[in-house]
Amino acid sequence: MTIDSGTGITLEMSPSDPRGEVIERCAQEVASTAAADVDLPLPQRFEAFVSRLSTALAATGLNVDRLPDADFAMRFELDFETGLIVGRHETLSPFAVADEGVPGRLMSAVRDAFSKDRGLAASITEKTERGDHGGAAATALSEEARAAAVLSRSPHLLDAMLRIDREALADNVRNELLLRMALLAGLQGRHLDAGNAAEELLARDGDLDEQVRFGLQNLSAIAALHRGEKEFALSTWRALLRSGDRIDAGERAWVWRNLSMALDPGGAEALQAAECSVDAFLEAGNNRQAAISLKQLSRLQEDVEPGSAIAQHERMLALLDRKGILNGEMRADILHRKARKLLDLRDLDEAHSSAMKAVALRRGLVGAEEQLIASLHLAVITAEQMGDCDAAERLRAEARTLEKESGSVHFAFARRVAALMDAFDATEASALVKEAEENGDPDLIAGAGTAAIIKDPGPSPLQKLGRLEALLRKLERLGARKGTMHPVKLAIAQILRDEGEYQRSAAWYRTIIADAPLDVVAHQSLVDVLWKAEDWGAAAIALRGQLDRFGEAPNRLFAYGRSLFEAGDMSGAVLALSKACTLLDETSELRATAMELRERAFALGATILPEVPQISPAIPVTLAEVDRALQSFAHFISSAKRMEFWQRPKGTKNHKWINRPEARGQTLLHTFVQAVFGERVEVFEELATGAGRLDLLLRFAGGLSVIIELKMCGAPYTTAYAISGEDQIHHYMENRRVYVGFLVVFDGRARDAGNPLLTASEKLKGSVTEILIDVRPTVGGFA
Repeated sequence: MTIDSGTGITLEMSPSDPRGEVIERCAQEVASTAAADVDLPLPQRFEAFVSRLSTALAATGLNVDRLPDADFAMRFELDFETGLIVGRHETLSPFAVADEGVPGRLMSAVRDAFSKDRGLAASITEKTERGDHGGAAATALSEEARAAAVLSRSPHLLDAMLRIDREALADNVRNELLLRMALLAGLQGRHLDAGNAAEELLARDGDLDEQVRFGLQNLSAIAALHRGEKEFALSTWRALLRSGDRIDAGERAWVWRNLSMALDPGGAEALQAAECSVDAFLEAGNNRQAAISLKQLSRLQEDVEPGSAIAQHERMLALLDRKGILNGEMRADILHRKARKLLDLRDLDEAHSSAMKAVALRRGLVGAEEQLIASLHLAVITAEQMGDCDAAERLRAEARTLEKESGSVHFAFARRVAALMDAFDATEASALVKEAEENGDPDLIAGAGTAAIIKDPGPSPLQKLGRLEALLRKLERLGARKGTMHPVKLAIAQILRDEGEYQRSAAWYRTIIADAPLDVVAHQSLVDVLWKAEDWGAAAIALRGQLDRFGEAPNRLFAYGRSLFEAGDMSGAVLALSKACTLLDETSELRATAMELRERAFALGATILPEVPQISPAIPVTLAEVDRALQSFAHFISSAKRMEFWQRPKGTKNHKWINRPEARGQTLLHTFVQAVFGERVEVFEELATGAGRLDLLLRFAGGLSVIIELKMCGAPYTTAYAISGEDQIHHYMENRRVYVGFLVVFDGRARDAGNPLLTASEKLKGSVTEILIDVRPTVGGFA
């Protein structure tokens, strides 16, 4: 039905409708009364006609429903702090003709309306190039430019503003331009540009509003941090916080957050700063930013309190109203992040539940299609790992449909990379790398580049390492996120592991863990390569950290106990293995293995120690502790490791020392010391000192340092050779200014084993303690 001022009312209906005569008769009757409405505006004439026609049709017994004025409705919400625009599309009428492209076209139109920065940038540049810097500044400071600065995250507008000659401007115009540039650069994460503008304005304008000055000082500190001037940044933020109630809650919240991000991640001060940022944002009434500060707190807690890190997500959700499109997307983002962390922790049920909640919140959102696809794929991964293949396939199909509708290339590209990992094809590898380079997305470049390198059968492992490190440098230049670089680092670690370079592989796994503390697989891989390297002390330290971080799971306790056993800490091994046995099923093979290893530890002199809290790395180590540890090491070597120093040539009954036995003894002692003292000791090996090389320098928590020299004794190593170690220690003492030393002698003498080698020293300065370790290959006729 249409109404026109010239033609009047026109009614159209299906000719085959059996109710047509009734409808036509009612319409003619109502139309005959329409002349009375001729002086009304068209919309009111239309409403009057529809109302009378509805009444007339209802009087004949027909059901009459008034359809909405539009087929669809779109609601948009804009976050001015992040520039995020999201909308929700709703069909208003069951008779609406479906057009799946409508939401996307509407979103594009909205974004275009808010994206005037290119035109403004061109105008500023044109004026600047012809010397009209005042006109360029006027354009940059216009209301249109202000809106574009808030809503656009492209670099064009700021780049154009930076070309304006500020010396050609009046003071007030220059200062206003500097303020606009500082704020825009800060929004875009261009911290050095923001700092430069802020510092220039602080230097030029002494009449700034105090709150503006505080904000500029904050921007200056951020820039200083990015220049490597950490202490200046920290001091600036601490000075701002001492301003008390003169600095408003909102600015104080930003300062606390920045401080938390600059401090050492595992420290209590960083955790407190993040919590204070949350409180200040709440005081300022900014719940969304308070939730973002809780994300920072969660990241900090990953390294020390994984349970608390996960719990912060519930606090974030509680801060956000369930109403509103933007709040819905923020809630989805929080749930998605929670799911990823739970997946890292291998808590599959909870990870899948959180991923599906994120999917539910993102379905139907316009402008968040990529985010929905990401949540769908995360739900696919959790469903597959739970063994629910049907659910995984349904979610995968939904993701692919959405990818096709939205024109998303990211995940389709990821599937091609996965296919390349399954079956290498040189042509496809080159195409993927080229497409990723042209796109410029660091995630695509990392994925395609890593797959193309590690799956190519042509290059040697050495060549692959070179190419992977070159890829890392490229990603760093692009400013890639740490998580983006994990596949490259993981590939390097795996190649080094396969090549038998276990310690170098361990170093790469440690960098991955530093960036992703909850990555359980990376933690397990680290222990694996440390075991392969027989670095039992480092493995024990790593596992102790995992027990503190993830809890006392039986497999982890067993691995810790075995590491302590192999490192020589028998009593510690018994405690860990006993705990593992209580948690394992009585019929499990691992429990039987743990009990067998525990019995071996008892046989080697272990005692049952009372369980005490883990010693803090900051608690000082005493000399008496060092002496006791070296005596325990001597007992451990004599009981369990003496034959590692000997070999028996074929066809003979006699033993001879292995090649370089002192190096073997040094490795065993290093491992033992690490296992016993953990993070309370730093071990320095083979230090060039004066005319020689010091075997071991141990530096303990609290400041104590000791020198250790290792010697062999027993043919062909003479007694005089072993005793010479004392003079070497005194020489090292003078050069290192460390006057406590231990001479550790691996005693293989057939007749005089155990007899002291050293006599009272005539040296006036420094003490040397002798530790004799019985490593004879045969004792009482037994080898």
